Formats: sequence, structure tokens, C-alpha cells
Amino acid sequence: MRLRKIPVLLVLVLAGAAVALELAARSTAAGIARALSPRATLTYASAGIALDGSVRLRSPRLEMTRGIWRGVITARRADLRGNGRFWLVPQALASGPDLPADFSLRVEGLRLESRESGEFWAGWLGAPDLALFENQGCGDDALSDKDRARMGVEASERVDRFSYHHDRESGNLSLGMDLSSAGIANWKGYAEFSAFDAARWSNAEAQQKLRLRRAGVSYTDPGYFSRRNKFCADWLGVSSAEFVDRHVQATQAFLEARGIDPGADVMSLYERLVTRGGSLNLASLPEAGWVPAEFEAYPRQVLLRQLNVTARLDDAPPIMLRLAFSEPEIPLRLARAEPQSSAEPDPPEPPSSVVAAPPAEPPPAEPLTEPVPAADIAIREVAATPAPALEEPSTVPAGQPPTKPAATGEQAPAEPARRIIASAPPPPADSTLALVWQPGVIERLPAAEPKARNYDVIALDGIGQYEGRRVQLVTEGGKRVNGIVDGLQPGNLVLRVEARGGNAKLNVPLSNIREVRLLRAR
Repeated sequence: MRLRKIPVLLVLVLAGAAVALELAARSTAAGIARALSPRATLTYASAGIALDGSVRLRSPRLEMTRGIWRGVITARRADLRGNGRFWLVPQALASGPDLPADFSLRVEGLRLESRESGEFWAGWLGAPDLALFENQGCGDDALSDKDRARMGVEASERVDRFSYHHDRESGNLSLGMDLSSAGIANWKGYAEFSAFDAARWSNAEAQQKLRLRRAGVSYTDPGYFSRRNKFCADWLGVSSAEFVDRHVQATQAFLEARGIDPGADVMSLYERLVTRGGSLNLASLPEAGWVPAEFEAYPRQVLLRQLNVTARLDDAPPIMLRLAFSEPEIPLRLARAEPQSSAEPDPPEPPSSVVAAPPAEPPPAEPLTEPVPAADIAIREVAATPAPALEEPSTVPAGQPPTKPAATGEQAPAEPARRIIASAPPPPADSTLALVWQPGVIERLPAAEPKARNYDVIALDGIGQYEGRRVQLVTEGGKRVNGIVDGLQPGNLVLRVEARGGNAKLNVPLSNIREVRLLRAR
């Protein structure tokens, strides 16, 4: 009789362990969701334990509500696995919400969607295979699985992997990614940070201390470009070499329409990648003073210079990634003045490349927690508080320590708090004048002289009568595109834009055009 009870007890123990692991997996998933809040919201259809001991999330959805990029990340399934067999036990018993110190993430069916433009990488990458500029110069319709099957590429769901390692003692953080589309494209990337505090990662003060030590990304073409080139060349009735030229011109026109002007050496490197395949590697060794939390505060040209990005194809010597940007953003920031406490904290260091700072330290300032959008520049005025007089210079002779107040019941008068003083009255509410740090003073740059208009604004519904005329389009996103009207298609305006070696045709959706400017003859 006792022997019969042993299998029953064993089954009960295993069932209890399975239930405990299931509850631990759900608790861990809920804890990670709390750790990501408030900058991101994680939801999922269900959470449970997988056979390999990982936490399996079905239909996860991550909505980024703050930070550099705001959008939604969805997937069919995500498996989260920690370091070691019993990682779930301490993670489930943790008192507060926190991310594991080490974990890897395996994701199937990953999709990124931007709030403004839907598919995040539309035009930049093929969906869902992530081939770089896959369809540029090959017609208006994106390549489908049937098209890839004609190329000899079998469609399969992409499997992506991510890694996270945080050394809590040193504060070093390492991130990695591996995005793989079999037979089409492979992306690998890494980033190493210092001074990362996982418990306060959403705190503005902690973000100001975070620094990027190095980063890199590589794109490997396993031979898909040559198949794509032949397929598109046959479809267009041209040779493969002619299609490569057309593809490179269309890619350059695509970038220029978004305010990016790649240099000749960059386009030459990309043409070699499209023609021969191989691996394109980008590496960044940023300046020590660059603040990742202020990513949106830097004009793009300054940002590229501070990140110090180099590009290389396979084992060829690297080149600097030189890009020019039309009408770069000039964001504006003005910190609010705060009274100083008795123990003065170290003042934050403003980015050295955004505005020129004098050798003297700027007054203590509270950085804005949210960047000011470049397209909506506005001046934030200092709060209207009584203006105490600035501290008078000391009259104690040099080399002699200041005298302490006598030990009596009377207290020494408190030193007046320093305050930022503007050198001119506040500008109008719609002004975009910049502000520059000076020791204890904020100076406004002189107002820019109004530019003479060399265009006339015309109605969009009458654009068809201006075929052959040069126009400038202003998109809903604020981008400006110059070109010659080539015609109208259902829902699209065909614009002929200048490209390397000739012209390229660009289809601009009519719904994305905010204003049409008819350029005057020079």
C-alpha cells in the first residue's frame, strides 16, 4: 500500500512544481511590465512557462509612450529567458519591479508601427524581410512573397533575438540584437552604455548621467540583392547594370526627399553593396560628453558628428559616414530657474556642441524631461518670481579666509539665491529666437532678416496645369521637396527630381502634401 502512494505523491509534487513555475512566469511578466512603466506599456494575451524554462508571451504588444521613438511594437510570440535554470524563482520573489540582470528575448512575427506613418520602416526596408531599400526603382508596389518565390527565395517567418546584460555594480549595460530573414537579410547590432541605473531608468536625472560608450550595426546580404536586381531588371525590360543605376538614383532621391543628402563616397559604397553583396558595417565611438537622453535636442548634422560614425564594406578600409541635411532642426531649450539649497548640487553640463558654452559653469538648471519638437519651436519663459539682487562680490582680501559669524543667538543673513536674468524683454509668443548661455546671463540672438519669397502658393487641385514647371512641395511632416511636375496619377503627384547622373521620378501622395509652391524663374 505504501509503495502505491509514492507515484501519487510524485505526481502531486510535479504538478505543484508546474503550477508554481506557471505562477512565477506570470508574476515575472507582470513585474517586467511594471518596470517598463511609465515610458512604455506592455500588454499580452497570455503569459506562461515554456518547456525550456522561458517565459512565453503570446501576442505581446509594447507601446512606447515616451522617449526618442513613439510607436507600437507587436509580435506573434516572445520567449523571455534569464541566465541560469532557476532564474524565475528570485525574479518572481523580487520585492520591487525590476528587469532581470541578464536575459535574452526570442521574438517571432515582430512588427514596428509608428503613430504618425503606420509601418515604421516603409520605403527604408522591405516588409517583413528587412532588405535595405528593397523596392526603390522597381515600381510602386512592394515586392511580395510570390515575387520572392520567383527569385528562388522561400518565404518564412522572421525570427529575431535580443540580449540584455546589466552589471549593477559598475552600471555598465550591454544590448544586442540579431534580426534574421533567411536567405534575404541579416541585421546585427550592439550598444554599450555606462552609468545605467535600472531601478531609476525613467528618471530624468538618471538619464542625464547615462553615456553611450560605443555602438554598431551590420547589414549582411546573403546574395538576395543579385536575385532582386535580375528580377526587377527582367520586369522593367532593362539589363541588371541599368537597374542598379536606376535603383541607386531612386534611393538617393528617396533620401533627398527626406532632407538627407548622402555624399558621393557613401553612395559609391552602397552601389558596391547592391552589386556585389557582402556585409555593410557602421560603427560609432561617440564623444564622451554626448548625452543619449538629449538625442532629439541635437541638429542632425551635429548629432552625426558627435556620434563619429564610420562605414565599411567587408574588409575594405572604413570611411566617415558623411551626410548633409537640408534645413537642419535648431531645437530650443530654456531651463527654469530654481532657488539654490544650502547644499548646492553640481550643475548639469549642457551639450557642448549644441550651443557654445563659456569656460565658466552655467547656473544650476533643471533639464526638461521631454525634448522640444524641432517642428514646433517655442520659448519657455522663466517663471515670474521676485528677482533677488545678484550676489555682491566679496570684499575679503585675496588669500585671507572669510570670517565666520560670531557664536551668538543671531543667525547670519542668508545669501541671496542666484537667478537667471534675461538681457532683453521676452519676445512675442510666436518668436523663434534662440537663447545662448553666458555666465549668469541669457542673451538672445538678433532677429533674422525676413527672406524674400521666390515662390507663389498655388492650389493643390490645380497642380495638373503646371506640368513641366518647377515647384516645391511642403509635406504634412514639414519636409520640402523640389522638383518638376511630371504628371498626375490616381492619388499621387509624379515629381521629377534631380538625382546623380540624371533625373528620377518620385510619387508623392496627394494626401501628404500640405502646400504647393510654384517657384519663380531666377
